[in-house]
Amino acid sequence: MEPYRIELGIRQGKQTCFRGSAKVKLKHIHFEEDHVPGARQLDVKNVARLKKVFELEGCMRLDEEHHVPAVIEESVLSHALNGRDSPTTLLGLTEPPQLSFPAEIRLRCLHGKHRIHAAKEHLLPGDQWWVVDLYVADLPQGVESDLREEYSNARNFGDGDIFRNIRYHQMRNNAHGERKWRARLSESKRKDLKQFQKIATNKPALSQAFDALLPYVGLWSSLQLGTFHRILTLRCPEELANYLQHVHRIWREITLDDPGLQRFVDARTVDLLQLRSPIASEDHTSITNMMDSGQLFPSIRSRGIRTQILTRIHAITCVIPSLFTFFEDTKYLEPCATILKAALAKKFGESVREAIQRCYTGHNQQDRVVIYETSANTMSTTVNTEQFGIDLGYRQLWLFAMRNFPEMTGVMPRKDPGESKPAFNGTREKYWHRFAELANSLGFESDRLRQMRSDDPDRKAARAFVRRMKPIEEYDLDESSLEAATTHLCEYMMHIKRRPLRSPICALTTNAQGEPLASRCNRPFNSSHRRDRGRLYIRELSIEYSYHGEARLTSFAVKRDIFHAFFGKSENFITPQSSPADSEFDRLAETHANATIGNGLFMDVEPDPTPPLAIEPVPAPTSGLASEHEPQAMEQDPQPTEQTAPTMTIEYGMRCGFLASDSTPESVHEQLVQAEMMIFLEESTRKYFEVPKGSVTEDMFRSAATALTSNYCLAIVQDGNRKTTSVERIWKKLQTSDFPRVVLLGAKGSKQAAELFQRKGR
Repeated sequence: MEPYRIELGIRQGKQTCFRGSAKVKLKHIHFEEDHVPGARQLDVKNVARLKKVFELEGCMRLDEEHHVPAVIEESVLSHALNGRDSPTTLLGLTEPPQLSFPAEIRLRCLHGKHRIHAAKEHLLPGDQWWVVDLYVADLPQGVESDLREEYSNARNFGDGDIFRNIRYHQMRNNAHGERKWRARLSESKRKDLKQFQKIATNKPALSQAFDALLPYVGLWSSLQLGTFHRILTLRCPEELANYLQHVHRIWREITLDDPGLQRFVDARTVDLLQLRSPIASEDHTSITNMMDSGQLFPSIRSRGIRTQILTRIHAITCVIPSLFTFFEDTKYLEPCATILKAALAKKFGESVREAIQRCYTGHNQQDRVVIYETSANTMSTTVNTEQFGIDLGYRQLWLFAMRNFPEMTGVMPRKDPGESKPAFNGTREKYWHRFAELANSLGFESDRLRQMRSDDPDRKAARAFVRRMKPIEEYDLDESSLEAATTHLCEYMMHIKRRPLRSPICALTTNAQGEPLASRCNRPFNSSHRRDRGRLYIRELSIEYSYHGEARLTSFAVKRDIFHAFFGKSENFITPQSSPADSEFDRLAETHANATIGNGLFMDVEPDPTPPLAIEPVPAPTSGLASEHEPQAMEQDPQPTEQTAPTMTIEYGMRCGFLASDSTPESVHEQLVQAEMMIFLEESTRKYFEVPKGSVTEDMFRSAATALTSNYCLAIVQDGNRKTTSVERIWKKLQTSDFPRVVLLGAKGSKQAAELFQRKGR
């Protein structure tokens, strides 16, 4: 009975307050501001549509369905009715009369904003009037909002308006108002909204992030509730909340942190500002021109406030976000989320972030030594807390997904205009294997990740190739022969050198062709993805870049901003180590830098007091061998000054250094015997990688050695001869007491590799 009593009270209130209809000049009609609950935002496209309707069909102002409701003071109405030629009442008349008002009078209209704006543009100057249904002010509770919504039914509200009004009534525990607004949604949208609110109850940060944007009315015009289903399946509420909080920070900054200015954020202003970046001079100039011409924030008249707002906009250093960019950029996040979810159990009750972080075991990690990837198969370290390392590792898994989502999911980048549709024709298993290897090196482990790492994709492909080319129906191919042929084919493939792809230097702005506005959200276009994938590493995204007034924004800057919006900015942790050491972190950094040899990733940070190998200082880290994404030249850091202590770095998941100039493989053999240590040694550069026998598990060894052999072929010295070998053979030897202490490396495609292969033995 409660809803019935409410509806009966509203009906009686409208009848009591209605004073009749009249023709009123358009100049007296005034509309509520957009932030008022139930008010509609001005849509210039809808105004243009109605103007065309008026041109074709006329305005039909006398039809009751086209009347607009307005609130009037009783005294103002009485004064108008007492005028010359005015009726004493508006009730019971067959045609609405013309009412005249003093010039300063404005009637507050509850609906019809688009219709009246179109009429002002269409009607001739002497014919500018409209029929208004007049209600006295001080309407009973619920009557005014009901009138506003009743007259709105002629045209559906946008999803953004409906969502805002549902939340408005929910916050005020007005179940009746909430039900009325929900009724405007389709059944599927009501279902999506219910699911969203269920998730938001468990993840209040997401709901709070949406609610924080409610005062900025212009942001909501692009909301599509039908997209809620898609973003909820991502299982990434923390990342979604991060992005929405980013939107709020930017627009709060634009509106001078003044709640009174938030209501002036209109849809047209949002549409003109979103996706622009003031660090690019072309965008900077466009924003200035739009503010000077009055296109931005047209409702704000104060020149001083407009100048302050423009100054704040110019100070923004990222792509200006909105709810539109939020929903578009989730299309980039979606295939990447698919990759991370593949590392988890089929059914997990947590968010992706929580589930992945729960997979962190800390294996392969040292205390307060944080590993980060600098290029494919090349790692470096910094000193920080374990929690920092977990968070950084989580971000790095997402970056791997951003670099390789086409190959791993089949979801392709967008097609460039005039180009053919992008396609992937390679082997997906290799990329999943690399993903699992990266997760392992960062300390994450799960059943699915172990399964991905267990199968060598090269060996699997070689085995399938032999079976396909030599079917058992036609050839005498037993298991032993198949295994031998597979091994032989894999050894040949090991000598194929990767082709380096040159990527441009990272920059945020350019005077060359930049990224157009339409390309600054959603999944990248194919050319953009190929251009930037080698730059999407945590170090490149953590650096604070300078910009010097170049005209356009780069595609790298766009991807950087999208990543920061979802995951936040990582602190610029790649910093020179302090000297002298005056903190615990500095002491650990110094210890790690001065360590000579040990168990690599598998040892404590404390150095061995009697190092078994003489090493020279390691040159500044480079990209190692160029990968399929990463150019060698691009990874070089400034060369170090003279050092008094040797240093170690991490590559391929192993500690590495350089032999002293007077050392030979033979001269260090005895030291390695005493240390129970094996090394991989590249003779041409004297660079070596440590394998501590007593502390490395099979998984650890295979992970590191497999990554290493993607760029090198292997050989051992036996009875004075060099014989090529494999990871499998080395691991088996490592289980014995006479395991080889030195395994020689030859860079694939090099002269040394050819010599090693020519001398191979069985």
